[in-house]
Amino acid sequence: MKFIKPKNNNADNVDWIVSERVQAIVKTYVEYTQYSESEVVDLFLLNLLKDKDFLLN
Repeated sequence: MKFIKPKNNNADNVDWIVSERVQAIVKTYVEYTQYSESEVVDLFLLNLLKDKDFLLN
Protein backbone atom coordinates (compact mmCIF):
# COMPACT_ATOMS: atom_id res chain seq x y z
CA MET A 1 0.00 0.00 0.00
CA LYS A 2 1.16 3.51 -0.76
CA PHE A 3 0.88 5.91 2.16
CA ILE A 4 -0.27 9.51 1.98
CA LYS A 5 2.30 12.10 0.90
CA PRO A 6 1.02 14.74 -1.58
CA LYS A 7 -1.90 17.11 -1.17
CA ASN A 8 -4.60 17.51 -3.83
CA ASN A 9 -6.84 20.53 -3.33
CA ASN A 10 -8.95 20.10 -6.50
CA ALA A 11 -12.05 18.61 -4.89
CA ASP A 12 -15.82 18.92 -4.59
CA ASN A 13 -17.92 18.37 -1.48
CA VAL A 14 -19.72 15.03 -1.29
CA ASP A 15 -22.32 13.69 1.10
CA TRP A 16 -21.42 10.11 2.07
CA ILE A 17 -22.40 7.99 5.02
CA VAL A 18 -19.66 5.84 6.57
CA SER A 19 -19.65 3.62 9.62
CA GLU A 20 -18.52 4.85 13.03
CA ARG A 21 -15.61 2.43 12.85
CA VAL A 22 -14.36 3.96 9.60
CA GLN A 23 -14.87 7.47 10.98
CA ALA A 24 -12.73 6.57 14.00
CA ILE A 25 -9.97 5.13 11.80
CA VAL A 26 -9.94 8.22 9.58
CA LYS A 27 -9.96 10.54 12.60
CA THR A 28 -6.99 8.73 14.15
CA TYR A 29 -5.08 8.77 10.84
CA VAL A 30 -5.86 12.49 10.44
CA GLU A 31 -4.33 13.15 13.86
CA TYR A 32 -1.29 11.08 12.91
CA THR A 33 -0.70 12.66 9.47
CA GLN A 34 -1.96 16.20 10.14
CA TYR A 35 -4.01 16.08 6.92
CA SER A 36 -7.71 16.90 6.78
CA GLU A 37 -10.30 14.12 6.76
CA SER A 38 -11.10 14.92 3.14
CA GLU A 39 -7.46 14.68 2.11
CA VAL A 40 -6.96 11.36 3.88
CA VAL A 41 -10.04 9.79 2.29
CA ASP A 42 -9.22 11.21 -1.16
CA LEU A 43 -5.63 10.03 -1.18
CA PHE A 44 -6.46 6.65 0.33
CA LEU A 45 -9.17 5.94 -2.24
CA LEU A 46 -6.83 6.90 -5.08
CA ASN A 47 -4.79 3.85 -4.08
CA LEU A 48 -7.62 1.71 -5.50
CA LEU A 49 -6.31 2.63 -8.93
CA LYS A 50 -3.26 0.46 -8.23
CA ASP A 51 -5.42 -2.67 -8.15
CA LYS A 52 -4.47 -4.47 -11.36
CA ASP A 53 -7.90 -6.10 -11.64
CA PHE A 54 -9.83 -2.84 -11.22
CA LEU A 55 -11.72 -1.93 -14.38
CA LEU A 56 -10.58 1.72 -14.58
CA ASN A 57 -6.96 0.69 -15.12
